[in-house]
Amino acid sequence: MFGTIILYSIPGHKEFRFIYPIFPIIIAYASFGLKECAHSIKPYLILFLLLFNVPMSYYFTQIHQRGVIDVADYLRHEIQSSRVNGVLFLMPCHSTPYQSRIHGTPHIPLNFLTCEPPLK
Repeated sequence: MFGTIILYSIPGHKEFRFIYPIFPIIIAYASFGLKECAHSIKPYLILFLLLFNVPMSYYFTQIHQRGVIDVADYLRHEIQSSRVNGVLFLMPCHSTPYQSRIHGTPHIPLNFLTCEPPLK
């Protein structure tokens, strides 16, 4: 687990998704550690953990960086009302929910910046 994190810390290009495969191992170690110290955990500490983690979980799952989803939903409504003839996303590839949120609307051109690797 630590080797993977160290290995992925060396390159200049870092993304959080690179360590997703080791999450089950991290969760297993965390749960084992919590079980080992459960007898000494005070009730106020559990309350603190809940009061800290519940709002943070809500924020990161419902609010943080959801702009691209809101824009795709807005575009879907605009397309359904025939106010849009085409869409060009001037963003890096795969950074929008593109077709998954606009699926089922009348067919219009949906384009985005491509991300083909430089072959030359």
